[in-house]
Amino acid sequence: MCLARVDQRYRLRSEFAATLQEQQKFSLSNSEFETQDGMYEEYQIEIPQSFMALFVDAGRTKPNATRDVVASRYELCEDMATMLTETARSMFLSLGITEDDVLIQCYRGLTGTGAVVTGPEAIWVVHRLAELLEWPQLRGACFESNEA
Repeated sequence: MCLARVDQRYRLRSEFAATLQEQQKFSLSNSEFETQDGMYEEYQIEIPQSFMALFVDAGRTKPNATRDVVASRYELCEDMATMLTETARSMFLSLGITEDDVLIQCYRGLTGTGAVVTGPEAIWVVHRLAELLEWPQLRGACFESNEA
């Protein structure tokens, strides 16, 4: 009986030590979550230059929005492109229209009433959608001549 208690205490101490060691891998610094290698989790998202360019004014080199804003907009646009892949593929197969027509319809939907993305973001989403589907990219003239 006494041996069982010693064994239980040893096991509890081992579990506590493992938990403590796990907690020490991560620390809170300036109210942000810092990983063991010193990088902040919020900077783990790699924003492509093509998207970052949407937030850089002509003649400037720095974005006109904070990194948090750009990152949240990027996540939204990337999610939109990913979610549209099945819809676009279905439109292409069921309606018998060209890949360009599908992308133009998606662009119109993205810029229509109740749009949650800006015009330039919608163009980026359509380009990303084409990339995900491995379709040819639409030319800029297609967006200009097909704006609703």
